[in-house]
Amino acid sequence: MGKIIAWILCLIILGLLDLPNMWRKKDRYEMGMFGALLVVGVVYGILSTLGIPLPDPNQLVRDFFEPLGKRLMKSAV
Repeated sequence: MGKIIAWILCLIILGLLDLPNMWRKKDRYEMGMFGALLVVGVVYGILSTLGIPLPDPNQLVRDFFEPLGKRLMKSAV
């Protein structure tokens, strides 16, 4: 339980450091993306801390972009 609280505290500190600057710039898109990625990071970190087996994030990115790369390489040749 302590590790989960530490995760959340670290991410709250990160948010408190970054959000005021975004708020002053009134960059709603950046704030939205920051918040969405922060939530994904919190959920992934907590699930990982609890020992729940999760897919490798690198594999998810690879599975997403590999078909696009192959398609682009075919059209370039």
